[in-house]
Amino acid sequence: ILFGFTIFVHEFGHFISAKLMGIKVEQFSIGLGPKIFSFKKGETEYLISLFFLLGGFVKLEGENPEEAEKAGEHAFLNQPPLKKIILASAGVVQNFIFAIILLWIVYSFGVETLKPKIGNVKEGYPAYEAGLQKGDEIIEINGEKINTWDKLSNKIASSRDEELKIKILRNEKEMIFNIKPKVDEAENIFKEKVKRPFLGVEPAGDTIKQKFDVFTAFNKAIEQTWFFTSVTVKSIYKMILRKIEPQIAGPIGVIDITYKVAKTGFINLLLLFALININLALVNFLPILPLDGGLVLMFFIESIIKRPVPLKIQQALMEAGWFFLITLLVFVT
Repeated sequence: ILFGFTIFVHEFGHFISAKLMGIKVEQFSIGLGPKIFSFKKGETEYLISLFFLLGGFVKLEGENPEEAEKAGEHAFLNQPPLKKIILASAGVVQNFIFAIILLWIVYSFGVETLKPKIGNVKEGYPAYEAGLQKGDEIIEINGEKINTWDKLSNKIASSRDEELKIKILRNEKEMIFNIKPKVDEAENIFKEKVKRPFLGVEPAGDTIKQKFDVFTAFNKAIEQTWFFTSVTVKSIYKMILRKIEPQIAGPIGVIDITYKVAKTGFINLLLLFALININLALVNFLPILPLDGGLVLMFFIESIIKRPVPLKIQQALMEAGWFFLITLLVFVT
């Protein structure tokens, strides 16, 4: 259902952009396979197909060069390159928009996050030497309220090696410590060695539900969509260069992950759903035919050379692209 709806959202992006730009849509189907039910409105036939949980498709007039020659000015391939680039990109844009909406819902309802409560203090680090203890809750750093472990970590990371004024809560009593973090080597999420400041504390594992008002949640959704996008792009780049081990999943792996996440709650499932939309958008925008990114590349070249890319070249690139995608699918499965 999640995969199908993600694909449907993608195809709806192509559909709505075609309608807005006056490109003729012959068919718009919810689902794949044989037709169950259909009706026609205007120039478009709307269908519900047998496998209605597996996505959908859009059939445009003049998608193939043979059709475009006979079709009129509303045919897809008879449009100027800019219009074709916009339409080819619309599915990817729609997946990003949908990811933002999903994350907006997630942050509006609230997410489970770690409290800034200390579970362990490491010997040899500034927190241990200053006297911080297991069970202490950090409530303020340099006058700024701290309510989550993420905020605590970010505040320490941005401090470099400057002394921090830390207010804690111990047995319902507030105490203040002045602690200078220790700069040490650590691994980031890309397994790179980096220098960063540490207090030497670990979380206790207690969680709170963090909610945001609708405006803050929307800003948070945009920020997180950008964060997930940039991390995914960097990860793909580093996997290609073999700087990190490939950590990828095909449809079977993603279904397994989805099943496990679904058991932890609906909000977590929406968060995963947002990540799937971002990943689908990025993979679809790779400059490889028959993906949307490959089409955008063809139309961009067309805008430069002022004529369509020769069919023989397109066919060769299409065959190479399908070979790559099928190989990749076998590998990830």
